[in-house]
Amino acid sequence: MFDPERYGKSALYRRLERWFPERQFILRAGGDVRCLTLTRNHQIAASLSVIVFSVWLALSTAFSLGYGAMMAVKSHEISVLEIDRIALRAEIDDLKRQVAGLSGDLGHREAKAKRLADDNVLLSRQLADARNALDKAESNLIDGAKVREELAGQMRALQTDLTQALGNAGVAKLDATASLSDRLTVLGKGVKDLVAVRDQEKAQHQEFAAKSRRLELALDDVRGSHVRLLRRFGEVALGNSGQLEKAISMTGLDVNRLVASHREETGMGGPFIPLPKDDFGNPDIRADLAALNHRIDRWDSLNALLKVLPMVPPMSEFSLNSQFGARNDPINEQTGIHEGIDLGAPMRSPVRSSALGRVTFAGWSGRYGRLVSIDHGLGVETRYAHLDKIVVKVGQKVGPDTTIGLLGNSGRSTGPHLHYEVRIDDRPRDPMRFIKAGRYVLKEQQ
Repeated sequence: MFDPERYGKSALYRRLERWFPERQFILRAGGDVRCLTLTRNHQIAASLSVIVFSVWLALSTAFSLGYGAMMAVKSHEISVLEIDRIALRAEIDDLKRQVAGLSGDLGHREAKAKRLADDNVLLSRQLADARNALDKAESNLIDGAKVREELAGQMRALQTDLTQALGNAGVAKLDATASLSDRLTVLGKGVKDLVAVRDQEKAQHQEFAAKSRRLELALDDVRGSHVRLLRRFGEVALGNSGQLEKAISMTGLDVNRLVASHREETGMGGPFIPLPKDDFGNPDIRADLAALNHRIDRWDSLNALLKVLPMVPPMSEFSLNSQFGARNDPINEQTGIHEGIDLGAPMRSPVRSSALGRVTFAGWSGRYGRLVSIDHGLGVETRYAHLDKIVVKVGQKVGPDTTIGLLGNSGRSTGPHLHYEVRIDDRPRDPMRFIKAGRYVLKEQQ
């Protein structure tokens, strides 16, 4: 049947009229009768409310289930990080014990080298005394031979005089002959005494020569010990320097340039004093000593570099939320350059300095929020941004164990995290390369 009121209305409207017709409810209480009309619009509004509530309830349930799963995953990650932190702390303690043991062993070896050097000096002096005594004995032997030759000449002269006296004077001169015989006897005794002295001096000469040879052999043994000890020290220094150079090279830095810069900053000098030739006359010892000094000097320089390079993570427990380099900005979703890394951790987690240095900035810095900047020398700088609280002051000296602030969400940030930067000569570098290099050092020194 044609209904002029429904003419021109859409199919959706007609369908709604069919689904939600106007309904009337008659309520009777006692003798009163009331009529309640439920219009089409009221029915549609109630239905929409039920649908919206059902959708909201379903989404809330799904979100709660997903959030619980996410929290379980995060709890597992935190447990793994806690285990890694304990293992890393154990590695650091073991490394400290190894460094202490190596320092004690090196001190013991240096003391042994000093004792060997003192023994070398003493043996050299004893050898010089033996040589002087040998020269003196040889001189005395030569003087004794001269005296013996003079007495032999006198004996020959007396024998000639005796022969002449016997031939010329005969029996009348027997007294004179007896006198000459007595003189000859005395001279013979003197010759025997000189021969005995000569034999004694010859024996002393042989004894001094044997002692001199023994001292020469002992001195050669001492020099050999010096050479072996110096070469062993050199091998240890070279091996340790190689490990440190490899670790620093992992950061992408020029090791030789950093060593040269460190030497320029520290400075050295003093008057030149040549090495004594009497104590270190052996060319092998002098060459090995020069090589050892060079290797130890480089080892010391590399150890000093490790103290200022940021190889210690700024937090004991963290997750890498955003890497260094190009990325999509978390706020405007445009591609940009990230000059550091974002490390995630619970709100107000302690943040520490990653190396020795001095605080150059501590305060609010625009998009960084609360920021701490630390100068480590040699053009090395680290920055710690978005902090909730700063606990250091400008000019304060800090170390790897110094807490500088608490992790927060200040500045241009979407949530609690630490924005961590490493700059070399004001150019940003990837901080993870330094952290991995530090882990390599710990692993190699175990």
